[in-house]
Amino acid sequence: LEVVGRASKLLWQREREDAADFLFKEPTDADVTADGTLLFVASNSTQNVYVLNTANGELVRTIGKGGKAPGELLYPLGIHLDSANNLYVADRMKQNVSVFTSDGSFIREIPLNAPSDEKKKPSPMDVLVDEETGEIYVADRGIGRIWVVSENGDFIRWVGEFGTEKDQLSVPAFLRWDPDGNLVVIDLTYTRISTFTKEGEFIRTWGKRAAIVGGFIFVAGFDYDKEGSVLVADKSSYMIQGFTRDGRYLYNVADESGEKGANLFTPKSVAVDQKTN
Repeated sequence: LEVVGRASKLLWQREREDAADFLFKEPTDADVTADGTLLFVASNSTQNVYVLNTANGELVRTIGKGGKAPGELLYPLGIHLDSANNLYVADRMKQNVSVFTSDGSFIREIPLNAPSDEKKKPSPMDVLVDEETGEIYVADRGIGRIWVVSENGDFIRWVGEFGTEKDQLSVPAFLRWDPDGNLVVIDLTYTRISTFTKEGEFIRTWGKRAAIVGGFIFVAGFDYDKEGSVLVADKSSYMIQGFTRDGRYLYNVADESGEKGANLFTPKSVAVDQKTN
């Protein structure tokens, strides 16, 4: 796990077995509190969420533990912090979303109950909360759509349809809000980034599969900085690249060579704080 500054300077790094206080491995997603003091990192190998001090990478606490009971996690993937710093965890194996306070107290589980005409089982990958409406958005790789549900799990609507056209989805995996409040999703099958309104109207898509700067091989996460640029992690090309919101390449934040200040190997997520670290 690495934290890289705005000028691509490596600020700190936690190795897989860096200290006796915890074994850190297989991170799947990350998010930062609004004040930028705490970094939350999901790990499906240890079946929990680590909470780290952003200043130095020290472990503050862990949230969740392995198990099937409410408040336990089986395969946590995407995470999201709302404005109150409540933690939402998309659990692929439990097929739901678990909610905790920032100090780790369990609040509730949000079930994913599909309409009767949907026969596939849920396979949630990531989760977002609409602060204005309270609606929960969940990317689902098994169904190939994005759920919109209430806080109690009541189904409201789908965003996106399964298919091959540019306005359709196949394996939606990572979700973020763009600076205009639109829903942005990365599709793993087509290696592209698509934007929809909250109501599900398609806006645009961009991205290409290419083993070159400006292209993607296996996208593993993304986030927006305060200028509205998109930072995209690619675990197969070992890069984090910056783009405009419509897909124009801007810069390379870090790569495997270390020339940009950080030597990366299979970066799996990106979370940007208010200082654009």
